[in-house]
Amino acid sequence: MTNAYVDNHMEGPQVWKGFSQGNNVNLVVANIYAPPDGLLGAGIFRGVYSEPDYYTYDASSGTKLIVGKVKTKSALPSAKTHQPSDSEVINYKAFDDLPLLDPTQVEERQTNAMELMVNGKKIHKQNINQNMKLKYLHEDLSRYNNVILERTSPGVYAIQVLCHEDDLCCNLIYEYPAEEPEDIVYMLIAYSGIVEHGEGLYLQYVQVCGAVLCLNETIDSCGHFEDAYVPDSAFRAYSLSGTFGDRYIYPSVFTDALQLFSAEKWNYTLNESPDHYHAIIHLHEEVNDLSTLNLYGRWFSRDPNH
Repeated sequence: MTNAYVDNHMEGPQVWKGFSQGNNVNLVVANIYAPPDGLLGAGIFRGVYSEPDYYTYDASSGTKLIVGKVKTKSALPSAKTHQPSDSEVINYKAFDDLPLLDPTQVEERQTNAMELMVNGKKIHKQNINQNMKLKYLHEDLSRYNNVILERTSPGVYAIQVLCHEDDLCCNLIYEYPAEEPEDIVYMLIAYSGIVEHGEGLYLQYVQVCGAVLCLNETIDSCGHFEDAYVPDSAFRAYSLSGTFGDRYIYPSVFTDALQLFSAEKWNYTLNESPDHYHAIIHLHEEVNDLSTLNLYGRWFSRDPNH
């Protein structure tokens, strides 16, 4: 697929990985390389068997040819369409032995200076455009419902639920390890409705559940990594799930080092019921420096120009 994708609320690799994983297909993407215009990233995304992807997302790399092997659905006799097995469905009883968050244990945070990891090196995010020469567009998140993910004591997990229109409800299971910096802020966001792309030229009906890293406790600071430093984070998410109106849901896990979290360390399942689709990202390992944990749904039949 040839593309001219401009980074906005999600970076290119997130979008393509989500499409590949959510649709249970392999996807080859050739994106225009023009970082000053926000055009960056290309790759081979192997969603059929959740294998590691071959991709580039480096504003200093120049044009590259990416070559890799993929397995097709016919390669293994047991290949099936995107439906979960009993072993893939999250067993929430597995958390019964863990203590729940005590609201009295929540500690106040202070916003300090932050920094960013790029290609394994920390850079000042106020200089991200100078260092990476990459343009970012930012979606208006003020329309999103949002809630700050309050701290837990070491070994204590919390369950946060947040809903929006159209019976969209998001459920996150998470904890903050003891070594988590005090100035880290994560939010759970939820939205169901119209978003505008291309300066309003394209109107799309989307449904979003996400856990996002923010610079402070305001929703407008989420995703604005060019504005400040971000300290190393060990925020631990166990799972993110949501109830959606249509089956077209694209999962992704992205770090603030601008890298996809290895597909071997998380899985995505989709359960269909008479009144909704229940999508789940289940993480098997801790994500260091999580930027975005996202379920991005498209409700094509509700697009205004449909």
